[in-house]
Amino acid sequence: MYSRGRQGVRKLPIGEDNHKTVLTKDQVLAIRAGGKADTVWAKELGVTKGCVRHARVGITWKHL
Repeated sequence: MYSRGRQGVRKLPIGEDNHKTVLTKDQVLAIRAGGKADTVWAKELGVTKGCVRHARVGITWKHL
């Protein structure tokens, strides 16, 4: 199955098109450009510190 390319790779929507998205594109760009600490961003945006860190370092929102 794998050698013939029949594993059926599923493409998930990225960014704001994904229904589970917590942050917006503008918020992620602000996080990456801003000099605030992750905890400050998390409190302002109402998300976890890990969510902010993942967006900042590119674990999530890789396409930006």
